[in-house]
Amino acid sequence: MRYRKERAEIICKELLKLTVVQSEDVPSWKMKDGLYWSPAEADSANEPWSEFNTKKDRWSGLDKNSWFMTEVKVPESFDGKPFALLFQTQAAGWDAKNPQFLVFVNGRHTCALDVNHRDVRITDKAKAGDVYRIDLQAYTGTMLSDIDLTSKIAEISPLVEGLYYDLAVPVQIINRLDVQNKIRIDLEVAIEKTVNAIDLRVPHSKEFFRVGRKSA
Repeated sequence: MRYRKERAEIICKELLKLTVVQSEDVPSWKMKDGLYWSPAEADSANEPWSEFNTKKDRWSGLDKNSWFMTEVKVPESFDGKPFALLFQTQAAGWDAKNPQFLVFVNGRHTCALDVNHRDVRITDKAKAGDVYRIDLQAYTGTMLSDIDLTSKIAEISPLVEGLYYDLAVPVQIINRLDVQNKIRIDLEVAIEKTVNAIDLRVPHSKEFFRVGRKSA
């Protein structure tokens, strides 16, 4: 069948979107300029906090350090579900000159973020009403003078995410193989069978997950 690879790439894009089951914006943060190494140090610094509205404000300056802080409360709809934070700037590509972040959850250094690492996994099973303090040690980089910084709380489906990677990795591999290579041909056949088994008409339905587990 023609266009196996192209069809699979489209399905991968849809699956990547569907890894997020539900999400809500984190509308505002507090921020202060300066380089700090912990939430306690940022709190005790004389530099005052200012409000940062993610829909209106932009983070400005080249080669600049700032600190961001907010608290997020787990909504009822997230109870018992995987709970994560998703971050986005307008930056793209693989250049280390883009914005960089260290993330602290409840005072503990948790992970780093950049243009290719944009999610923070907080817990696999959230409890409604729990509150998490989130701090970011932030560096603007040396490419953008005005940076959009948006964030969301999100439920990430481990089943959809797993299926996405099970499909996306072979698709990326065939892009590096000659069209007549037998390994590529066999992969394309397997990928086509997998794609044919995925029903995207009702995302996150019982039928969707049943087929996803069968095909993964």
